Amino acid sequence: MTANQVLKRNRTGTEYIESNGEIISKRCTGCGVMKELSQFTKADKYLAGKSNKCKECRSAYTRNRYQKNKDNIKRQSKKFHEKNPDYNKKYYEENKERILERRKKYEEENRERVLKSKREYARRKREEKLSFL
Repeated sequence: MTANQVLKRNRTGTEYIESNGEIISKRCTGCGVMKELSQFTKADKYLAGKSNKCKECRSAYTRNRYQKNKDNIKRQSKKFHEKNPDYNKKYYEENKERILERRKKYEEENRERVLKSKREYARRKREEKLSFL
Protein backbone atom coordinates (compact mmCIF):
# COMPACT_ATOMS: atom_id res chain seq x y z
CA MET A 1 0.00 0.00 0.00
CA THR A 2 1.17 3.48 -0.80
CA ALA A 3 0.86 6.54 1.41
CA ASN A 4 -2.49 7.65 -0.03
CA GLN A 5 -4.06 4.17 0.30
CA VAL A 6 -6.02 3.32 3.45
CA LEU A 7 -7.24 -0.08 4.62
CA LYS A 8 -10.83 0.22 5.86
CA ARG A 9 -13.68 -2.01 6.98
CA ASN A 10 -17.37 -1.29 6.40
CA ARG A 11 -20.13 -2.01 8.93
CA THR A 12 -20.69 -5.53 7.56
CA GLY A 13 -17.01 -6.34 8.10
CA THR A 14 -15.78 -6.27 4.48
CA GLU A 15 -12.22 -5.00 4.26
CA TYR A 16 -11.29 -2.75 1.38
CA ILE A 17 -8.54 -0.39 0.27
CA GLU A 18 -9.45 3.18 -0.48
CA SER A 19 -7.26 5.59 -2.43
CA ASN A 20 -8.20 9.27 -2.76
CA GLY A 21 -11.78 8.50 -1.69
CA GLU A 22 -12.21 5.71 -4.26
CA ILE A 23 -12.34 2.00 -3.49
CA ILE A 24 -9.64 0.22 -5.51
CA SER A 25 -9.71 -3.30 -4.03
CA LYS A 26 -11.56 -5.44 -1.52
CA ARG A 27 -11.19 -8.73 0.31
CA CYS A 28 -12.99 -11.77 -1.13
CA THR A 29 -15.21 -13.50 1.42
CA GLY A 30 -14.56 -16.84 -0.31
CA CYS A 31 -10.77 -17.09 -0.42
CA GLY A 32 -9.96 -14.18 1.91
CA VAL A 33 -7.51 -12.57 -0.53
CA MET A 34 -7.43 -8.82 -1.19
CA LYS A 35 -8.11 -8.36 -4.91
CA GLU A 36 -8.66 -5.54 -7.41
CA LEU A 37 -12.28 -4.67 -8.17
CA SER A 38 -11.91 -6.05 -11.70
CA GLN A 39 -11.69 -9.53 -10.13
CA PHE A 40 -15.29 -9.25 -8.86
CA THR A 41 -18.56 -9.47 -10.76
CA LYS A 42 -21.02 -6.58 -10.82
CA ALA A 43 -23.55 -6.62 -7.97
CA ASP A 44 -25.12 -3.31 -7.02
CA LYS A 45 -26.15 -4.28 -3.48
CA TYR A 46 -22.57 -4.93 -2.33
CA LEU A 47 -19.66 -2.64 -1.51
CA ALA A 48 -18.38 -0.69 -4.55
CA GLY A 49 -21.09 -2.29 -6.70
CA LYS A 50 -19.15 -5.55 -6.83
CA SER A 51 -20.04 -8.97 -5.38
CA ASN A 52 -18.58 -10.19 -2.10
CA LYS A 53 -16.83 -13.17 -3.74
CA CYS A 54 -14.24 -12.96 -6.52
CA LYS A 55 -15.01 -14.44 -9.94
CA GLU A 56 -13.04 -17.63 -9.17
CA CYS A 57 -14.80 -18.24 -5.84
CA ARG A 58 -18.22 -17.39 -7.29
CA SER A 59 -17.61 -19.85 -10.13
CA ALA A 60 -16.54 -22.61 -7.72
CA TYR A 61 -19.53 -21.89 -5.45
CA THR A 62 -21.97 -22.04 -8.38
CA ARG A 63 -20.42 -25.26 -9.73
CA ASN A 64 -20.58 -26.95 -6.29
CA ARG A 65 -24.13 -25.76 -5.68
CA TYR A 66 -25.22 -27.17 -9.05
CA GLN A 67 -23.56 -30.54 -8.31
CA LYS A 68 -25.29 -30.77 -4.91
CA ASN A 69 -28.71 -29.81 -6.32
CA LYS A 70 -28.44 -31.24 -9.84
CA ASP A 71 -31.50 -33.50 -9.61
CA ASN A 72 -33.72 -30.78 -8.14
CA ILE A 73 -32.57 -28.20 -10.71
CA LYS A 74 -33.21 -30.60 -13.61
CA ARG A 75 -36.63 -31.52 -12.19
CA GLN A 76 -37.62 -27.85 -11.92
CA SER A 77 -36.40 -27.14 -15.44
CA LYS A 78 -38.29 -30.12 -16.82
CA LYS A 79 -41.45 -29.06 -14.99
CA PHE A 80 -41.17 -25.50 -16.36
CA HIS A 81 -40.70 -26.69 -19.94
CA GLU A 82 -43.62 -29.12 -19.62
CA LYS A 83 -45.84 -26.21 -18.59
CA ASN A 84 -44.35 -23.89 -21.25
CA PRO A 85 -43.45 -26.10 -24.23
CA ASP A 86 -43.10 -23.21 -26.68
CA TYR A 87 -41.13 -20.91 -24.37
CA ASN A 88 -37.83 -21.00 -26.29
CA LYS A 89 -39.57 -20.79 -29.65
CA LYS A 90 -41.70 -17.85 -28.50
CA TYR A 91 -38.69 -16.02 -27.03
CA TYR A 92 -36.71 -16.52 -30.24
CA GLU A 93 -39.56 -15.21 -32.38
CA GLU A 94 -39.98 -12.12 -30.18
CA ASN A 95 -36.22 -11.38 -30.12
CA LYS A 96 -35.06 -12.81 -33.43
CA GLU A 97 -33.45 -9.64 -34.80
CA ARG A 98 -31.57 -8.91 -31.59
CA ILE A 99 -30.38 -12.51 -31.25
CA LEU A 100 -29.15 -12.70 -34.86
CA GLU A 101 -27.44 -9.31 -34.55
CA ARG A 102 -25.65 -10.41 -31.37
CA ARG A 103 -24.64 -13.74 -32.94
CA LYS A 104 -23.26 -12.00 -36.04
CA LYS A 105 -21.27 -9.53 -33.91
CA TYR A 106 -19.86 -12.38 -31.80
CA GLU A 107 -18.84 -14.37 -34.87
CA GLU A 108 -17.10 -11.33 -36.36
CA GLU A 109 -15.19 -10.61 -33.13
CA ASN A 110 -14.31 -14.27 -32.52
CA ARG A 111 -13.78 -15.51 -36.06
CA GLU A 112 -10.93 -17.94 -35.28
CA ARG A 113 -12.71 -19.39 -32.25
CA VAL A 114 -15.94 -19.92 -34.22
CA LEU A 115 -14.09 -21.58 -37.13
CA LYS A 116 -12.22 -23.86 -34.73
CA SER A 117 -15.50 -24.83 -33.06
CA LYS A 118 -17.17 -25.56 -36.41
CA ARG A 119 -14.21 -27.69 -37.52
CA GLU A 120 -14.32 -29.65 -34.25
CA TYR A 121 -18.09 -30.19 -34.61
CA ALA A 122 -17.67 -31.45 -38.19
CA ARG A 123 -14.85 -33.80 -37.10
CA ARG A 124 -17.01 -35.28 -34.31
CA LYS A 125 -19.91 -35.79 -36.71
CA ARG A 126 -17.64 -37.58 -39.21
CA GLU A 127 -16.32 -39.85 -36.45
CA GLU A 128 -19.87 -40.66 -35.29
CA LYS A 129 -20.89 -41.47 -38.84
CA LEU A 130 -17.87 -43.76 -39.31
CA SER A 131 -18.50 -45.52 -35.99
CA PHE A 132 -21.97 -46.61 -37.18
CA LEU A 133 -20.57 -48.32 -40.29
